Amino acid sequence: MTELKKTWEKPLWQRNAEDNMSLQKEIEKNYDALTNLQQQKALEQNNVKQLNNSTPQSFAKMAEKNKNHDYLFYFERDKDKLCENEGGMIPYAYLDTAKKPNTTIGCGINIEQTPNINLYHAQTKEPLSSNELSQEISNLKSAYKNNGKHTIYEDKSNIRIAPEENERIMKNKYEDAYHYVISQYPDFQKYDQEQQRALMDMAYALGIPRFSKYQKMREAILNNDWEKAAEESWRYGSDVDRNIKTAVGLYPMIDQAELKKRYEK
Repeated sequence: MTELKKTWEKPLWQRNAEDNMSLQKEIEKNYDALTNLQQQKALEQNNVKQLNNSTPQSFAKMAEKNKNHDYLFYFERDKDKLCENEGGMIPYAYLDTAKKPNTTIGCGINIEQTPNINLYHAQTKEPLSSNELSQEISNLKSAYKNNGKHTIYEDKSNIRIAPEENERIMKNKYEDAYHYVISQYPDFQKYDQEQQRALMDMAYALGIPRFSKYQKMREAILNNDWEKAAEESWRYGSDVDRNIKTAVGLYPMIDQAELKKRYEK
């Protein structure tokens, strides 16, 4: 009560001045916080810009500073393209277009070949146990339709994946593919960006066992014969447009019409 009385005993001009000073301090505090946030955002955008604009040589220098995590630089550069090539981020499970359809989710993730994947039930939002997942996959396969459209499974599938889990699996899958690629292609970091992306797209999509069978392509690349490498990169069972994109990435001057004609026989 005494403090309140003292406050009101102050002249009006003094109370207003003190209020204005308190308000000014609050404004300055908020301004500093906003400035720090803007600076942090600008730094993040600059890092992304550097990743997008970097040459293979500059990527190699960045990787040299972080030898234990060099794949992360390439992953951050390539992940959106990889997901796009896989048909985008599909949050529900579906059966792909392979001759023996794979139960797929997210950015081309083969559920049955991915250990320790965390999935949840579309209705209950609860994590799926191994037994529950097996039952849901069985139900999904009984609804199989060979028309190439994943959208027909959206209301038939109770299997869901969170974006964070999708990226975690993608990152692990990319890391395995990357380490295998650089073991087989020692000059990988000297290749241009599109050549790197083409190889990583193949290794990521096919998996190491199947990718390792492309020995004619590997021999051509090691001999610096990129045209031959492009011709040998064709993936049977993959769609034509994706194969053409890979071939062009390896050798931009490839005769696309001739390549398409050759493999569609």
